[in-house]
Amino acid sequence: TEPGESFLDKMIALVEGASRQKTPNEIALTILLAGFTLIFTIVCVTLKFYADYAHTAITIAAYVSLFVCLIPTTIGGLLSAIGIAGMDRALRANVIAKSGKAVETAGDLDVLLLDKTGTITIGNRKATNFYPADGVTELSFVQKCMIASIADETPEGKSIVELSNQKGVLIPVNFDKENSKLINFTAETRCSGIDLPDGTRIRKGAFDAIKKIALNAGNMFPKETEESVRVISSNGGTPLVLSENEKVLGVIELQDIIKPGIHARFERLRKMGVKTVMVTGDNPLTAKFIAEKAGVDDFIAEAKPEDKMFYIRREQQAGKLVAMMGDG
Repeated sequence: TEPGESFLDKMIALVEGASRQKTPNEIALTILLAGFTLIFTIVCVTLKFYADYAHTAITIAAYVSLFVCLIPTTIGGLLSAIGIAGMDRALRANVIAKSGKAVETAGDLDVLLLDKTGTITIGNRKATNFYPADGVTELSFVQKCMIASIADETPEGKSIVELSNQKGVLIPVNFDKENSKLINFTAETRCSGIDLPDGTRIRKGAFDAIKKIALNAGNMFPKETEESVRVISSNGGTPLVLSENEKVLGVIELQDIIKPGIHARFERLRKMGVKTVMVTGDNPLTAKFIAEKAGVDDFIAEAKPEDKMFYIRREQQAGKLVAMMGDG
């Protein structure tokens, strides 16, 4: 890519361009203090004319003292004490607030965006089933899944190896890991895998990514695998499609585990007037299932960082105060 156009550069630009929105309390307090200051200034200025009319002498020192006393600094001065008290109360509930302003902002929230993995779900998706395509034996398919996941250090990759072992499939004796080329997962390719010394290319990844690889090579995408992907997604699972030399071999089912009690928490937020939105890179079917099961008000599927920022800015333009929860 050109300098400044890489994925990381775009991420940095999004962070640099993000500015904190003023809370309703901040806006109201600014108007209040400005109004008081104007009123007290008018009082002090007109007092001279009233004193002259009443033939009462008021010294310059008295005017200055009165003006200093009337300036509404006490309200601003109390804010830090109020903030510290709020931070202390939050700490008793095992919540760390970095500033009094953070406590105030939290109380004014209208919309809460939450990452799915690790926030709504426990975080480690586990492989639960293998679905080989027609003409592919289960033993061969599971073996290829294991080979593609041997070097995968993610919890998902480890769970595929673990499930393969449970099915009695072990690493082939002739497998040459040293001379194999490992292909790591990236947000752009949305797949990972391995290139074996004999030229065999094994890839596992998102349905649309592997489908594109297969079709570009002139191979068909099996209808039974497409149906398996649809069924897994509609049941809230994540389908990982496997291919060998650009030919689709089948699909692996991964399942998310929703955190216990999360539905009740979202219900409490709803009663407080806070809208909850789940953000995930999963396909719309999976995202819809998890969103309904967790009890969020809305969801964004197949989301990229810029999609999250676009949603936040759209809500802010409608006058909403938005918070983001998660690592995204």
